[in-house]
Amino acid sequence: MKMYEVKKQKQLELLEKGTSFQKPAKRINIVSLKLVKESSILYIIEKLHHQMMLTN
Repeated sequence: MKMYEVKKQKQLELLEKGTSFQKPAKRINIVSLKLVKESSILYIIEKLHHQMMLTN
């Protein structure tokens, strides 16, 4: 796990140096969020619908 060790000097250099440009964060809009129990009939229908969409 040596590649994950903290390198404070490198972090300090990057902070002091800064960047000449900043890339804006990507944002998405969540249109719908559904919570369905796996044992429900709606879950089974959604699962079948998803499988059918993958095969088409």
